[in-house]
Amino acid sequence: MKKRWILLLSVLLGLIILVVGLLVYIYPKEKLTMDYTRVQYEEKFADIVRRLEPEIILNESDINAIIKSNLDTQLNEQLVIEGAHFTVGDQKLYAKLNVKALDAVRAELLAVYLIEWKEPELKLIPVELKVKQVTLPTSVLKEIAIQIYDTNNAIVSVERLSTIGNELVIRLKFNLFR
Repeated sequence: MKKRWILLLSVLLGLIILVVGLLVYIYPKEKLTMDYTRVQYEEKFADIVRRLEPEIILNESDINAIIKSNLDTQLNEQLVIEGAHFTVGDQKLYAKLNVKALDAVRAELLAVYLIEWKEPELKLIPVELKVKQVTLPTSVLKEIAIQIYDTNNAIVSVERLSTIGNELVIRLKFNLFR
């Protein structure tokens, strides 16, 4: 009888250590927020005039601001985004997400989205999701669609999107004569 209690306590202690270890392993390394500074579009348009190139160049700060302002933080009933940081490269958006599951467990998710332009929206399609090195189904994530302009009233529209280094370059075309 005494051996059973010792075995039971050993198993219970092992499970507690395993659960605590798992929670520490998935806990976010850095505290991210959903705060952002509004993009200064006036400066972006002035830059177009200075360079005489119909391109808007969005840096990392701009990208974070635009996506955070259009992101639904409620991924599903049990999962909420508490903070995020976004970078781009190779026509992909890389997201580091601090999430809270079941109002208790915090974790750091790493997501990859494919960047697509489907007039008049910038579409971010989830293609990969991980917790550390463990792959999760991308169905947890939602596609992000950011409407850039109204196609009926647009004097300027987007010709193409591309990434150069860690910047998103939006090539514009003028629709003066329809």
